[in-house]
Amino acid sequence: MSYNCSGLVDGTSPDDPVVLAVTVSEVRGNGEYQASAGGTAPADCTGVSVTTEEIALGLGYGDEIFSGAATLEVDLYSPDLGQHYGSTYSQQVTVVRQDEPTPTPEPTPTPTPEPTPTPTPEPTPDPPAPAPLPAAVLTVDASPEPAIKGSTIRVKGSLRRDGKAYKASTVLEFQADGDGAYAKVKTVKASTKGALSASVKADRPGSFRYRFAGDSKTQAGTSGADHVDVRKATVRLTVAAPASVTKGGSVKVKGSIKREGKGWKAKTVLEFRRDGGGWSKVKIVTSSKKGTLSAKVKPSGSGSYRYRYAGSSTTEAAASGADHLVVKPKPPAKPKPKEYANCTALTKVYPHGVGRSGAKDKGGSVTNFVRDTKTYKLNTKSDRDKDGIACER
Repeated sequence: MSYNCSGLVDGTSPDDPVVLAVTVSEVRGNGEYQASAGGTAPADCTGVSVTTEEIALGLGYGDEIFSGAATLEVDLYSPDLGQHYGSTYSQQVTVVRQDEPTPTPEPTPTPTPEPTPTPTPEPTPDPPAPAPLPAAVLTVDASPEPAIKGSTIRVKGSLRRDGKAYKASTVLEFQADGDGAYAKVKTVKASTKGALSASVKADRPGSFRYRFAGDSKTQAGTSGADHVDVRKATVRLTVAAPASVTKGGSVKVKGSIKREGKGWKAKTVLEFRRDGGGWSKVKIVTSSKKGTLSAKVKPSGSGSYRYRYAGSSTTEAAASGADHLVVKPKPPAKPKPKEYANCTALTKVYPHGVGRSGAKDKGGSVTNFVRDTKTYKLNTKSDRDKDGIACER
């Protein structure tokens, strides 16, 4: 169909103003078909626009031939004229069906061939491991326990390999109490019998052990630990003073000092405490090799004596007990020997009589008479019982 657009200019109704095209598409499922109809304006038709729409094309179902009509309403609009021209156009559509469309088969996927596994080569076996070296077995024994500070500690032990004595160098190590690690003391070589022995000075409490570093024939090894307590030596002192002394007289204050139970030569201090007072130094007294102490002193009054040891870096301080001494006043001076007229006159001077040295009262009851042989000889006439004591009572 074609149309000469000049008819629109004077308002004449156009004939066949457009070209009508119908496209049919099959819609499977319900047996119907859809048609799309549209129009286009001729190339020489200017100033005209065509409005088209999609319509439904109802077609009957048949084996071979299908036909139906498509109706299209076309609205022609001329901007120059400012008018709309509405027309309805119909066109018969015949569809010839050759056969049922064959659905495109899904492509058969080409199977991906399984990759041929590459055989894993057998690992080359490792060469056999060498036989393990024999282990070193060590022991340790430190003595004495406890040890006195400053004394010698003997650290013995043994080194064996395969159950037999092994002669090799080891290291003696020490770990002090409170320390986190062992430290080397000295190198100690085992004897042909595997014996180990070392001497060290006792300084702090701690543990000893022997360590073997290993060699081409023997594995390394370490002994257990042996703990040694180190303490200061203890001291014991004694003191012995006379029970009494006459005022102005001298006494010997004896004593002893022992360190760990043995007599010991050391400097001590003799101290005195007056009754009711505190201790004060009298003098320094050095003991003999056997630990004997002796000092001569003149007490100024009644009180106690003791020996004291101040202690050292290796020995504890100590003091003896106290020994009390009484200082007595001096007795009155003896009168000069003379002859007395009778016992009344004699007992005024000698209340219990006077006798020769070594005399004993015949009655045995008088013991506190004055022993003055010279005075007695001048007064023998007053010794009535001839027992060597005159005027005893």
